[in-house]
Amino acid sequence: MEDPRNGRWTLTRGMLTVQPWPGLLHGAVHGRVLSQLIERVDLAQWRVLNVGCMTHRDPDTVRQIEVALYSYERVRGRRCPVTDYPTIGPELAFEVVDVADTPHSVLEKVDDLLAVGTDRVVVLNPLRRTAVLYHPDDEPTFLREQDRLALPAPLDGWTPTVAELLSEGN
Repeated sequence: MEDPRNGRWTLTRGMLTVQPWPGLLHGAVHGRVLSQLIERVDLAQWRVLNVGCMTHRDPDTVRQIEVALYSYERVRGRRCPVTDYPTIGPELAFEVVDVADTPHSVLEKVDDLLAVGTDRVVVLNPLRRTAVLYHPDDEPTFLREQDRLALPAPLDGWTPTVAELLSEGN
């Protein structure tokens, strides 16, 4: 297969498509969230990853998770070869909305991640300066810039504002 020069390959319901590369704002927020999690979790117990997750088979779907927080306990006994994707969702997933994302595509991704066992999905929207927290068995929680996000263990006690997560700098 040729290397997609204008984006990255995605696999959804067995269909390969090219999704545009994320923009600068997306990358800045992604890096901010990733660094915040790495600072706050015990890396001997938790993995902080940017990883694909197999959410469907026949036809296959692989969802790229912007920032995934997996406990070693959750993936114990599920060690995969380097070329395989996990088939179970993380305890916590962060998604950053980019200009190429549609509301439908974001909700479809959230539904897929919750269906494979992800406990919480936080969708950050840098342009709207909002976040939405999705739970598997509850209504979504909508948050504005000044609102604080209550996160599950091992991040309980850390309650960043949406604005802090969306910050592009220090």
